[in-house]
Amino acid sequence: MSRMMAKSEPEEEFYVPNREQGPLLGEENGYTDSVYNHDESRARKDSAYAVLYVFYMLTALAGGFVGFLNKNANFFQISTLEYLQDANHCSPGRSLLAEDDSPDTSFLSSSHYWKSVVVYLVVSLAVSLVLGYVMLRLLVERAQTLVNAAFVINFVLMVFTAFALINTAPMASAVYLLLSGLSLLAYWMWRDQLQMVARLFAVSAAGLKSNPHLVTLVLGVKTLLLVATVPLFAGMASAYQNGQVVQYGAQKGDACFADDNVTQVPCCAWQPDGWVTPFLVFAGVGGLWTTKLAFEIRVFTISGAVAQWYFSPVGSSTRGTTLKAVRHALTSSFGTLCLGSLVLTAVEAARSISERARRQRDNIVMCLVACVLECVYQFIEFISQFATIMAAITGMSFCDSAREVTDLLKRNFLASYAVWWMPGFVLNSLIFTVSLAWASLAGLTYYVQVGNTNKYAEK
Repeated sequence: MSRMMAKSEPEEEFYVPNREQGPLLGEENGYTDSVYNHDESRARKDSAYAVLYVFYMLTALAGGFVGFLNKNANFFQISTLEYLQDANHCSPGRSLLAEDDSPDTSFLSSSHYWKSVVVYLVVSLAVSLVLGYVMLRLLVERAQTLVNAAFVINFVLMVFTAFALINTAPMASAVYLLLSGLSLLAYWMWRDQLQMVARLFAVSAAGLKSNPHLVTLVLGVKTLLLVATVPLFAGMASAYQNGQVVQYGAQKGDACFADDNVTQVPCCAWQPDGWVTPFLVFAGVGGLWTTKLAFEIRVFTISGAVAQWYFSPVGSSTRGTTLKAVRHALTSSFGTLCLGSLVLTAVEAARSISERARRQRDNIVMCLVACVLECVYQFIEFISQFATIMAAITGMSFCDSAREVTDLLKRNFLASYAVWWMPGFVLNSLIFTVSLAWASLAGLTYYVQVGNTNKYAEK
């Protein structure tokens, strides 16, 4: 891994690799195919965490199944606002809402809406595919131009916002002007790292071009994530339907009020059973863990496939690289990915807790604490992402990979920091600009079309 960073120094000669030319680091530089661990029988690592994940998810699904078997069959009738406003409905012995009193759901029909926008959705999907291909080609051939364009776009937007707010919010305008100046300073100070990022973009785009099934992989992972989480969330929804209608507000005449005797509230409320709330938290963590695991599998597989292509001998075939990386992800390194995703899940949960605390206690101290904690969270995510990449290449355990990455960062922190945040910044800026332009064009077209339709209708 340290050799991979060594070749990323900006002073080295760079060219975009392809199947005919071979990788950026070839045999002439001492880097061969042996960098990637091709062993089909890699030793299993962190297996205990794979067992823990499977047991956790089976327990969550079992809880959801119990909730489904015991749910209140009339939940959707007795939980409506109209039903809960009647104090008689939360009295003991009161019968449930009659079938003919079920709420009207005709508002869910949206056929008119879909007929009016379906053309725009289809065209937007087609345009997104075309723009994605164009972006890929530009990253291969004009990576440096795109990196420079991202900073220019960001600078122009901040200056435009500053002048737009100069009369209504002078302080905010000054902040945006300051940020625009800092962006120019960062561009000048990090110009060498920006060249490296442009090179990495070109290599990544060339790798994707040589491994087209990585796109299939990403779509497949997202589909499997949806399939895996639907039963879990269905079980959570069923569990919430275990409970009863209870008294909520204090009744005074025909209305009910809160404790302040001023605010009018529904007389009744739906109260889940005591086990439901802890189960929802438990299952929610399982859903978050599964989501993080899916993204870890994606990072691992893409890293493994690209590493095989990157370190392969000149002119060798890339056939089967994605499949081999998938096999490693779902077999020998599955426990490693479970541990990595568990770490990311814990970070996400801690971030949510600290953000909630900051909102509840809105003061300067909590803001400072939240900022410091956010830096810690992002650093842990940074190490975890690089550890996953290291595990994909070498087959090491998560902790061993994290130690190797930490040692690497001690020697190449500045370059690694640039690799961390600059690519995301560049891509997000370009995506935002293209999306804003297309959304504006589509919105304007739809507005003109609707306006013309209304004129014809009036005639």
